[in-house]
Amino acid sequence: MKKGELITREDYFCIGCGKEVRPVMGDERDWHFRHKEINLECDHESWLHKFSKRFFKNKFESNETFEISYWVKEICPQYDNCSLRSNSCFRENLHKLDLKTVYDICVEEETNGMSLYRADLKFYNSKDPNIKPLFLEIAYTHDCKPEKIASRIQIVELKINKEEDLEKPIIEEKQLIFDYSNGNPYSFCPLPDIRFYNFERVINQSFSKDLRIIVIGKDKEGKIAHGLLGENTTMPCNILDIINIPSFLYMLFIPAEYIKANQNYNFWYYGLLRAALIGIDVRNCMLCRKCYPKHGGCVKYGNYMYYLLFSKEINNDEEALKCGNYTRYTMSDVKRALSFFKFVPYKEIRFI
Repeated sequence: MKKGELITREDYFCIGCGKEVRPVMGDERDWHFRHKEINLECDHESWLHKFSKRFFKNKFESNETFEISYWVKEICPQYDNCSLRSNSCFRENLHKLDLKTVYDICVEEETNGMSLYRADLKFYNSKDPNIKPLFLEIAYTHDCKPEKIASRIQIVELKINKEEDLEKPIIEEKQLIFDYSNGNPYSFCPLPDIRFYNFERVINQSFSKDLRIIVIGKDKEGKIAHGLLGENTTMPCNILDIINIPSFLYMLFIPAEYIKANQNYNFWYYGLLRAALIGIDVRNCMLCRKCYPKHGGCVKYGNYMYYLLFSKEINNDEEALKCGNYTRYTMSDVKRALSFFKFVPYKEIRFI
């Protein structure tokens, strides 16, 4: 009973033992009920336990929603086999579930079918027996037993010490160390006041990833050309499922986050090398053997490193196409150059 609530009846009965109680409405203490006759068998724990069950049962039956929230790991279903995977392909998220959308019945002190385990409150779907029931357990001094947790029954356990605890939203606290693979995720962390056992903790979630995309194809004249798809922008990784352009010969995808973290690498050069590795005749100054001093150096510019890697005035494609001294990389040159690009996450699509 909260202080200030209007009392309109004279006869009240204890939820714990069923015997008559009287309201106590003094000025110094919070208003409460007291047994009319002393009853040593009725203690606060048993009373609060029964009151909590009725509170949550009434809340479920009288409200349009009954929400609970627990932590899950959302992960891309292609994660294990994807060459572009990174930490951005999964995330921890607070998953909200409205029990009213899943269950239509809430009963007290009922077992789980043939199971010997009894629930304080059992939620189940009377129309679909394939939907697993859910137990709501009230903990005061005794926590849920390990064997009950090991039964694989979905259990929400609430630590209730006082009436005010009933008003708290049923939201799981985020732990520093959290085991998503186990029915009991609190094996390595302190036991929180709100606990979720045997819930599905890993959920498939499609993610998009910002990519830089190098494209090699044929131009209108049938010549091999290449470019950066969406230059100065990024592309979502789910574009991989819809690309089908006849003029394309080859596409290379690299996560934008990786390029940003490794700016000392020339990933444009890397894309040309990978295309050359599968036999595409890409003409570019960076794939010309003459660019290296040991092969005589560039006839026109001489200094390979400065002019061809750092100059913004030179178009390497156009220079290579019109240069009569262009000498294409050998396959051993390509493999040697690629050896400097280690552990690059990439995905390639070959259209030839």
